[in-house]
Amino acid sequence: MRTRLSEACAAYGSLGEEFSRAVVEAAAWAEETLRSGGAVFLLGNGGSAADAQHWAAELVGRYADEREPLNVQALTTNSSTITALVNDYPPNEVFERQVRAHVKKG
Repeated sequence: MRTRLSEACAAYGSLGEEFSRAVVEAAAWAEETLRSGGAVFLLGNGGSAADAQHWAAELVGRYADEREPLNVQALTTNSSTITALVNDYPPNEVFERQVRAHVKKG
C-alpha cells in the first residue's frame, strides 16, 4: 500500500510536497493502528463521504492482493444513525457522536 501511495503522490506532484508528506504520514499511522489491532474510522461530507465508503470497502475487501480483511469502517454508511443524530443534535455532532460511541483510546 505504501508503494501505491508513493506512486499516487508522485503522479500528483503538483499538489506539493507538504500534502504528499501528510498523506504518507496518515497512511503510516493507519498501518500502525491496524497492525496493532486497532480500527480506522473514515468519514467525509458529500463526495468525500463516498470516498470514505469506497476506501473502507477496499480495505475490508482485498484491494490489490488477497489478505485478511482490515478493521476499517466508514461513519457515513448508516443512514438511520445519521438521520437520527441530525434530528436530535446539531449537524456538527453527527460524526462526533459516532466517534465517541465506537472509537476506543489506545
